[in-house]
Amino acid sequence: MTAPGAYAGRVDDLTLREWIAANASDIRELPFVLISSIDSDRRVSCMPWVLARRLDDPAWALSLFPLVISGESVVRLLADSNLFTGFDELWIPAVMPVLEPPVDASLVAPLELDVESPRAIWAWLDFSKCRLASIFRPAADLGRSGCLGLAWA
Repeated sequence: MTAPGAYAGRVDDLTLREWIAANASDIRELPFVLISSIDSDRRVSCMPWVLARRLDDPAWALSLFPLVISGESVVRLLADSNLFTGFDELWIPAVMPVLEPPVDASLVAPLELDVESPRAIWAWLDFSKCRLASIFRPAADLGRSGCLGLAWA
């Protein structure tokens, strides 16, 4: 059961990197993007690329735990070809502060968001006031050529 106005689906043949690039003008305008997982690792704030960016610009991250950056910063991350290539999870919060999503609301599990409607994800979207969650799964994992799962409210 999903909340009224909440949707989930899948965009085949599209990676998270491609989705960000294709929607860069809209994403740049977002004040907050929570990055909760990169390559299935939820310790994003401790990753070397995060630490390097913080050394260059201490104000780069709006929050470290969880990692929240601006949409403009997300688009700039496309310059790093090592990012947004695997099991990555982004949430678009409407307000700050925002907490880290609970483990049971994780999108990096092998979900088919157009088939399953995990209650924990909908509960987290409602509680956190996040408006969009996205996860990319590599093609080999699904026997397809790339799949971007989306849940939005």
